Amino acid sequence: MSIQSRALRATKAFCVAAGLVLWALLPVVVWANSGPAPAELWLRFDDVAGQPISPRAVQLLGCGDDEGCADPALLQSYGPCTDAACHAGPATLDAWQPLDCAGNICMVAMSPSNRALASPLTVLVQSEWGVQRSQPAQLPYLESYRFYWQLTLQPDGITLNENPELEIPNANGWLSHNLFSFFIFTVVVEMLLVATWLAFIVRPHSGDLAYGLLSVLFANIISYPLTWALWASLLRFEDQSFRRFILVTIGVSLLYTAYLLFANQRPRKARRNLWIAAVVMLPVLAIFLVIMFSFGSIDIALRGISEGWAIVLAELFAILLEGGLIYALSRPTIRFTLKQAYALSVAMNVASFVLGRLFLPG
Repeated sequence: MSIQSRALRATKAFCVAAGLVLWALLPVVVWANSGPAPAELWLRFDDVAGQPISPRAVQLLGCGDDEGCADPALLQSYGPCTDAACHAGPATLDAWQPLDCAGNICMVAMSPSNRALASPLTVLVQSEWGVQRSQPAQLPYLESYRFYWQLTLQPDGITLNENPELEIPNANGWLSHNLFSFFIFTVVVEMLLVATWLAFIVRPHSGDLAYGLLSVLFANIISYPLTWALWASLLRFEDQSFRRFILVTIGVSLLYTAYLLFANQRPRKARRNLWIAAVVMLPVLAIFLVIMFSFGSIDIALRGISEGWAIVLAELFAILLEGGLIYALSRPTIRFTLKQAYALSVAMNVASFVLGRLFLPG
């Protein structure tokens, strides 16, 4: 092998290694460009039976130096509070520190340096039982950045309890222990389906069969965590920076799949060079987009779509990504057509989803 050929191979290997390092640094860029975590006050409204109550309006009031909290100041509000007992006037918290609600859960994010955290707070609620105000409560300042208050509403009053173990729906549950067990189950189901399909319908050589199974395994390794994270990021109560990071990653992965489909139409040498170029260029593009769209984001997304629609969108993404990857990766041996690759992707995802619903917990 000539010195020029060795130098070219070394350059390509360096490009691939650099691309992999850039991919690994992508999550670091997201968190490095996010602002410091705000102090979050979470409010949950239920009746005495534990049934959720969705408030029509909520006002967070600060008592200041008034020990009896007879004339509290309006810090932030949610919804139109129409009763005479409601506090009028502008809120003292800035617009970037909103009070927002979804269902029976509300959250306000405040700067940890805000002086309002040092004084007792009270919550005014307008619900089906009229306007009620809780007793003042003091946040345990600097002990945590996330606080949970349980507010129990009843016709004759409202009770506020500090509850550090209060359950708040959080889409970050995708990082639970179920992730790995679900992944193993999905891989086993889909590999068995593909092996059966290849053995009895396509009937390739043994080496080609193994290559086809490895192609499916590789497609699963890439698509599964992204699909799970996409589902989680579309639900309520997720960090905006995480949601934007996942959406950027999803977009880049689909772009990469489209790029592979284009590259596979080229001659073998050109195809290899295009793959290497993509490994480097796409992480750079992803890092640029993440900085553009997630810089300084510290918000919690209380809004989101239903779990059913999130599952549908995540499964559609999995089908698009896996079908493209299977088509591109199988080209050297089995040579699936694009139609066959996507038909196989649909069958794999439908089978793993249905069987997962039947046999897995949750």
